[in-house]
Amino acid sequence: MKKNLSNIIKKSTGDSFSISSLAMETFHSQVEYEALEQDRSNIIEQGKEEATRIKEDAQAVANAIVETAKREAVLIKESAREEGYKQGLGQARNEIEDEFSAGITAIQNIKQMIDKNLVEIFQSIENHVLEIIFEIAKKIVGYEVKANKAIVLEIITKCLAKTRERNHIIIKVNHNDFDMVEEKKEYFQRKVRGLKMIDIEESDQVFEGGCIIETSVGDINGDIEEQFHKIKDVFLNE
Repeated sequence: MKKNLSNIIKKSTGDSFSISSLAMETFHSQVEYEALEQDRSNIIEQGKEEATRIKEDAQAVANAIVETAKREAVLIKESAREEGYKQGLGQARNEIEDEFSAGITAIQNIKQMIDKNLVEIFQSIENHVLEIIFEIAKKIVGYEVKANKAIVLEIITKCLAKTRERNHIIIKVNHNDFDMVEEKKEYFQRKVRGLKMIDIEESDQVFEGGCIIETSVGDINGDIEEQFHKIKDVFLNE
């Protein structure tokens, strides 16, 4: 009896230990399950939060892109409008400048025409005055030549000083001066050192008081009329 009771107690005690162990294992499993479940919930919640954050970030980026695009569109529109305004303003300015340049050119052309006409008028007056002056000078010289016959001798002497001819010289003078010049023939020959021959001839082509010296190397024109023409040409062509 004691033996049976003892076995029962042992068995009961062993069973209770087995039950306790099983219960403990079940408890630990339950705790672990709950912990895993909590971890899963936390992970899901974190995932949702991360997804929400990513969505919000993406939405913010999208909004920023849209806003940037809108601002750029406005800037492009304003730039295009300003460019069009500038082009229109530039075109208008160019048209005004062209008209102004055309007006300036027309004024300059008119001024040039006036200047040209004034120059031509002054030249005409000047030429006419010079013609009168030379005519008066010729008359004065003519009177002087008639009054002072020695003038022709001075002119011949100056012309002979310019020649290098030593063989033969011909002196042509106006018929009114011929006799006086002929009388001075030897005098003129002595003026040209080494001259072998000198002749005096009359010529209606020579103005009274003047002369033409003919040599083998060229002529020396001492004609007063010719000198007047040369001087007048110089003045009129300046």
